Amino acid sequence: MEVVVGFKEGEGNHKLVPWISWDDWNFVRESLFSSSPDSALQRISAWRSRGCLPVIIEVTASIVETQQKDPFFRDAISGTHLLAENVLTMLYCMTIMR
Repeated sequence: MEVVVGFKEGEGNHKLVPWISWDDWNFVRESLFSSSPDSALQRISAWRSRGCLPVIIEVTASIVETQQKDPFFRDAISGTHLLAENVLTMLYCMTIMR
């Protein structure tokens, strides 16, 4: 059987996924929870443009993006990139509610 790029093989049926290979998936999974998830977030952004991104991946990326703006998780943020506490609260709340 021919391997189709972008499809995950199941029990006799195929499911369309935005990643090209399991190596691509594992790279994003490991990078997303590393100390610098920027490359993983860029890759997830590309996956969003391809469509059919699972909701759990999109929500996880949104939480990590919000954490990137939170001074509790990022010590090296300059004063211009800090958000007010109520803005961070709203960002977390919107992400979780989604």
